[in-house]
Amino acid sequence: MMKRIYLDTCVWCRPFDEPSQRVTEEAGAFFRILRMVNEGEVVITSSVVLDDETDRISNAEYFITADDNILRKSKDIMRRYKIKVCAPTEFVESEERKDDI
Repeated sequence: MMKRIYLDTCVWCRPFDEPSQRVTEEAGAFFRILRMVNEGEVVITSSVVLDDETDRISNAEYFITADDNILRKSKDIMRRYKIKVCAPTEFVESEERKDDI
C-alpha cells in the first residue's frame, strides 16, 4: 500500500524561500518527494479549502512540514492525532532507507 502524506504550505513554498543550507536541503527533499509521487511511491493528500484541512490531514500517515514550531511539538502531535510528523529531509531519508520514521 502506498504511503499517504500531507505537505503543509511551508514545504510547498520552500523552493521560493531565502536560500540557506537548510532551505536548499529541504527544497531538494521537496523535489525528491514530488519525484516519489510521480513514480507512484507515495500519494499526496491535499486540501484546497482551509476548513477542510483537519479532515485531509487525518487521512494522511505523514504530516511533512518545514515549520520549526510544529516540528518541536511533533511528539505531542503524533500522540494526539496519530500522524507521523517530520521534516521533508527526514521523510526522504527514511524512504530512501525504506524504514519507518
